[in-house]
Amino acid sequence: GNKDIVFWFVSQRMMPPIVSAFALYMLYSKIGKAGFVMLDTYFGLTLCYIAFSLPIVVWLMRDFFSSLPVELEEAALMDNVPRYRIFLEIVLPISLPGLVAVSLITFGFIWNEFLIALILTTGKWQTLPILLAAQNTNRGNEWWVICVATVIAVGPMVIITIFLSRMMKSGMLLGSIK
Repeated sequence: GNKDIVFWFVSQRMMPPIVSAFALYMLYSKIGKAGFVMLDTYFGLTLCYIAFSLPIVVWLMRDFFSSLPVELEEAALMDNVPRYRIFLEIVLPISLPGLVAVSLITFGFIWNEFLIALILTTGKWQTLPILLAAQNTNRGNEWWVICVATVIAVGPMVIITIFLSRMMKSGMLLGSIK
């Protein structure tokens, strides 16, 4: 119920990534000098993406969980159902459409992210947008190669969107109150 925490989460998403990109690079290089390499690693990039995606996920899921009917949980509490079972067997199935929608939004943000991957990776763990931007040869830009690579890069996003949209539709029907 604290509005300040919600505003803090939303304000983290409003901040442009370039503001924190160089600071994050400096932090990762200092941690690397201490013995734990974070630059150009899968773990470092994943940790950064989680940190940048978490505010929007918390904000959207908070609104979705607050819209769920409380009466179902209260009825289960009256029947002496433990709280973990209420969450796993009642709340999670009802919130499946929201989880799917938020995961699709988050996947879209991370799949298309360019700046953070450009700064934090050098060659070993470059993401697809970085690899597509580097498609020039000694003969100049070969646009047919760039176009084919872009179509191949968009393919998994389209397939996952189609799969999750079907799952979201069935999740809405499964999560309805009987």
